[in-house]
Amino acid sequence: MNTQIGVWIFIPIIMGIALIPIPSSFLTKFLIVFLTLSYSIIFGSVRYAFFMHTLLNFSYIFSAPLYFIFGLFIDFSYVVGTYSFYVGIIAKKLQKTEEAWKWIY
Repeated sequence: MNTQIGVWIFIPIIMGIALIPIPSSFLTKFLIVFLTLSYSIIFGSVRYAFFMHTLLNFSYIFSAPLYFIFGLFIDFSYVVGTYSFYVGIIAKKLQKTEEAWKWIY
């Protein structure tokens, strides 16, 4: 659970820093960070309950595979997925605007 609490602390920080250079409003960026954090809290709680159920009803031999398969890798996947989805939407919206892409060249 300590790992999950650490993830809940660092998601707003990392997502906030990653979203700073994206040309969109502060409210939209805040909403993306909030949605990612909300998903993390809900998914982390369900995952923790599933881990406890599995470990109590079966064996502790499952603890390492559960941690490595459903642990931080899954958290990394949905954070990167959310960021990529949002950046894709912004890129599609701004694809005709040359001023938005001036930093590339």
